[in-house]
Amino acid sequence: MKSKKVLILKLGALGDVVHTTIIADAIKAKHPDWTVDFLTGSLFVPLLNNHPSIDNIMIWQDEYKTLKGFFKIVKILFDKHYDYFFTPALSLRTFLFSLLIFAKKVRFKKKTGDLWVKDYFQMAKSVIKDLEMPEKLSLGISNEILVKIDNEISKYPKPYFAIAPGRVIDNSRQGRLWNIEKWKELTQLLTNKYGGTIFVLGSADEFETHKLL
Repeated sequence: MKSKKVLILKLGALGDVVHTTIIADAIKAKHPDWTVDFLTGSLFVPLLNNHPSIDNIMIWQDEYKTLKGFFKIVKILFDKHYDYFFTPALSLRTFLFSLLIFAKKVRFKKKTGDLWVKDYFQMAKSVIKDLEMPEKLSLGISNEILVKIDNEISKYPKPYFAIAPGRVIDNSRQGRLWNIEKWKELTQLLTNKYGGTIFVLGSADEFETHKLL
């Protein structure tokens, strides 16, 4: 089969960006000579920089939010002549992209009633029939960072658990955040049953909430 060009568009959030990389992994496993590009927000570039299945990362710039900037990025993408365009979110912006960049095949999220990562995979498989579901996701983390993480966590007893409670109070995610008391209960259950170490993940502005754990 002739080599193809693929564009994946996912500007955020963190989990969705990671899950969407299943498309790149599935395509490269079957078609290593195909080109897979990923357009995302600058915050998520470190996760994709060394990704083994992504050839080119394009950063969504603030200027693209303006009308002039929007048509600038459309022109950039149009000139690349993509064969496939995948984006999980159907919005006015992504719909316009799908029309204006003239990719030969366009797919939005395909709901399967299963995990979202499987939805994203099925989105690609619906047009690239020979794809197979990868056993796990890949992350583009450099060896230097992996060694640093390994050296840091090796100081603590195994097994390791990682939780990401969020800020608990977050107007943009109401109904999707667990009460801090529930997180306390979970961490206690894990510690009592398995021992080991629980790592709490989050940003600097979540630190005060996380201290309650």
